[in-house]
Amino acid sequence: MIIEVTGVPCAGKTTLLPSIYREYSEQYNNLQYASEFLDALAFTKLKYLAVILRPLSPRKRTGVLRNLLISYCFISSFFVFPRLHILVLRSIFYGSRSFKAINSYYWKFGKFYTIKRNIGDESIIIDEGSVHAIQSIFVPSVIELDEDFSRLRHYLELAPLPDLLLVVHNRNTTELIERIEKRGHHRIGAQESRKFIEKCIKTEDVAIDVLTKRSKLVVRLLPTEYAKRNTL
Repeated sequence: MIIEVTGVPCAGKTTLLPSIYREYSEQYNNLQYASEFLDALAFTKLKYLAVILRPLSPRKRTGVLRNLLISYCFISSFFVFPRLHILVLRSIFYGSRSFKAINSYYWKFGKFYTIKRNIGDESIIIDEGSVHAIQSIFVPSVIELDEDFSRLRHYLELAPLPDLLLVVHNRNTTELIERIEKRGHHRIGAQESRKFIEKCIKTEDVAIDVLTKRSKLVVRLLPTEYAKRNTL
């Protein structure tokens, strides 16, 4: 089982992840963080290469093995989801034309697909996976959003999805803008934060509407009250 945590930028996903993990570990046996699962998987799949890389520090060796595994799975996914990847590349070029957007998609989709392809009876919780990738793909910094969100809807029809989607549903735009202006974001300038957040929220709302109608996917919204109650 794969549990994905998503939300608009600065909604509080990373802050809440330990609390979410504790809550859902009571419901699902052997719940693991995606990073832990991927690291163990990389050493299992690439054990001979791990021996060759032994001179590296443990942290660097783990990082190299994990990235190689994700890269291999991402490349192999082009044979499984060719239409999906073509749609994504066209959408990114049409919107942000940013290498960082492509890299963000590679990382989010790559780690998600690697888990999806190799999961057994484990339960994995992943912070920002195939659903969260829509923020990088469909929220351009240059042009307006599609009026009918047709490309977003098409992406959600083609993409592999988690079994349970947890949405940190923060709609306090003032708070979100303050956070993003303090933290910064590679896709926006200093004067674009409000418009960017509004586009992110609109994109996520459409995605939630589409995904709640998918019979095999459970979508749960974690409202602002949850975030306040569980902030560490």
